[in-house]
Amino acid sequence: MIVLFLAALVSLASAGIKEDHEVKDLPGLNGTLSFKQYAGYFSISPTRKLAYWLLESQGNPNKDPLMLWLDGGPGCSSLSGILLENGPFRISTAGKPDGVLYENPHAYNKFANVLYLEAPAGVGFSRLDDDKFSFTDNETATDNLKFLQEFLKAYSEYENRDFFISGISYAGCYVPHLADTIINHKDEIKLNLKGIAMGNAITDQKWLNQLSIPNTAFYGILRLNKLNEWTNEYCPTGFENFCGKEVAQSPTANVPINRYDFADQCGPDCEEPFMQAFLNNHKVKDALHFEHKHWTHCNESLMNTFFQNLCDDAEALVRDLLAHKIRVLYYFGTTDNRVPFISGDFFARKIGGNGELTHWFVNGVYSGTKTHYPNNITFTTVLGAGHPSAKHKPQQVANVIQKFISGDDNWDA
Repeated sequence: MIVLFLAALVSLASAGIKEDHEVKDLPGLNGTLSFKQYAGYFSISPTRKLAYWLLESQGNPNKDPLMLWLDGGPGCSSLSGILLENGPFRISTAGKPDGVLYENPHAYNKFANVLYLEAPAGVGFSRLDDDKFSFTDNETATDNLKFLQEFLKAYSEYENRDFFISGISYAGCYVPHLADTIINHKDEIKLNLKGIAMGNAITDQKWLNQLSIPNTAFYGILRLNKLNEWTNEYCPTGFENFCGKEVAQSPTANVPINRYDFADQCGPDCEEPFMQAFLNNHKVKDALHFEHKHWTHCNESLMNTFFQNLCDDAEALVRDLLAHKIRVLYYFGTTDNRVPFISGDFFARKIGGNGELTHWFVNGVYSGTKTHYPNNITFTTVLGAGHPSAKHKPQQVANVIQKFISGDDNWDA
């Protein structure tokens, strides 16, 4: 009897949290939404609490999978995923200084319930009240697991739901670490982990600068004779072998281009002021149940902490996930030179072996390559996309993610 009474109290408390966290009005948004959204905090320790924003599916929220979105950095906010990449609304750069939102018809919550998490603590609106706490990828994964446990107490409808983890850039480290942590604590969390999807993902930090060199040659930014000269002198065994510290001497070091997108002269600075103004609007903070903390896209202090102990290589984690029948997707924009697609190609081939190369189209327009390997790792390119891929190619990237989640092998749309 006592057990039933306590269970009822927990259920009422959880229902109260969900009701309190519902976002009923969002400044800057024109029109009404066809889905529910929730935002707020869950405490994971006496000194750390994580901020989240949940967007229910516009399809079938009661049956569609739950997808967790993590941004990279390390130390950058996942809310940029909503406002600049794959959310149902984007921040306008032509509107008022404090932000006007417009519809994104290629949102991920068209086919999934999407949970955006600001992690680790100290990023964005998330709170870190211990100046001496130092994060690693493992500690971040442990905190994210604790968050998911607290989240499921309030949103029990997602228990045992199909679950996917996704993200960009340094999430190439965050995501497999969290997936591995979930597998190792499967009896402690009621989620049916099915797959992970990472865009423009870091797989091994040391390769990034080296592989940006042939990438620039592919696009004609670096002349082939310069590439050959440098390769012969510093990397005679080929780019698939690490060339060492000489990478710093590469001929691309001072090329005046946007490393995140060859085709985008302005880069992230174009949207950054508008996004920051919007999220620092007190009315927006109140609507999202966030504290009146100054929001910045990236926490430089946390970033510097991570740089002392960066993710070296995700290979062992990804191999373990594949052994547990977790599907893995890597997608890369071809005009990204910060995390070049060649790095993802090398990584997938190293793990996957011999894969089948195909091509995919959206509305009859060539959109990229897809290589699927027998052990369920897939590598794809998104033609003309930068970093992040969904910024300029939202329809193409949403198509990739939807097909991956549904298990549809035909990526044409």
